[in-house]
Amino acid sequence: MAVKRAKYLVADDEYHFVTDDKALRVLDSNNNEIGTFRELGFEGKLITSGDYRDIKHTGVYRIKGVGGLPGNIPGDKESILTVTSIGDQNNPELTFYKVISPNGVILENTVSRSNQSGWGSGGVDLRNTITNINNILGDISKLQTDSKNMTGAINELNFKINNVSDNSQSGLESLKKDSDNRYLFKWGDTVNGDLSIKFGAKYKLRGKNG
Repeated sequence: MAVKRAKYLVADDEYHFVTDDKALRVLDSNNNEIGTFRELGFEGKLITSGDYRDIKHTGVYRIKGVGGLPGNIPGDKESILTVTSIGDQNNPELTFYKVISPNGVILENTVSRSNQSGWGSGGVDLRNTITNINNILGDISKLQTDSKNMTGAINELNFKINNVSDNSQSGLESLKKDSDNRYLFKWGDTVNGDLSIKFGAKYKLRGKNG
């Protein structure tokens, strides 16, 4: 019997096999073949039918035309599906699915028996969402406030608005006075009662033009 050797270089790590990784078969608990070690560990096992939840065994898969995936995963092109499961092979306790599509969409879903978290966005979808939020908020560095963060700027503006309101109210109250230290002030009314002028003091009569 010949002994075959295989080697993979993954980043800075080397994976060595003292047998042919393509000949090494991965079986389920019923001795049914799931795929080769090369497929499930490196190249991706091709799946072109069924539902994604039918795929329960840990490994890397190339999927095309698989059902149950969100609409932004193209069904006519191959995507990468990585599956990580714990527990019984045919009925795992917990399974984590991650799909990477050629259009840059990255989705993740965690399935626990009959419950699932639902697909969450990553990749280009997440980037677009962040971009949209930034466009709505605008460039906060251009805020004409002392504070350059959103909460601080809002608090600063609120403080200034309250100050303007208080000053306006104070000014309005002062206008309602009937007199000040310069002259008798009336709103188009007639002075009733005696007008007392200090002995030796001067007085002026002002017309409507001052």
